[in-house]
Amino acid sequence: MQALAATFAADVELPSPLFGSFRFRGSGDVQAVLSAVYALLDEVSWEEPIGSGRTRLAVAHARFLGIHIDDAMIFELDAEDRIRLIRPHLRPLFATIVFALVLGPRVALHPGVVLRALRAH
Repeated sequence: MQALAATFAADVELPSPLFGSFRFRGSGDVQAVLSAVYALLDEVSWEEPIGSGRTRLAVAHARFLGIHIDDAMIFELDAEDRIRLIRPHLRPLFATIVFALVLGPRVALHPGVVLRALRAH
């Protein structure tokens, strides 16, 4: 997670694909959320990123609790090629629902992150 966080712009944003009104902002909050996400995942593999200009798409495949989940993640870069916006798109629906149920309590362990995400909307 440290290597990924090193590529974030200071004002990086992550709109939640699970909880529509949550918008995580800032390197620290985004790193906290993604740390909780990746702590749940096993067998994570990434396809080669595609895109041009300031937009990239990377597709990830993983497992959690024995369930397969995919993520088509769109990255928008700033002028210094740092990640400015991360827009995850999860599938299939069953895996996404179970993932939300498991991830929610883990993110709730960081109440400041949650409150800031709610206010950011």
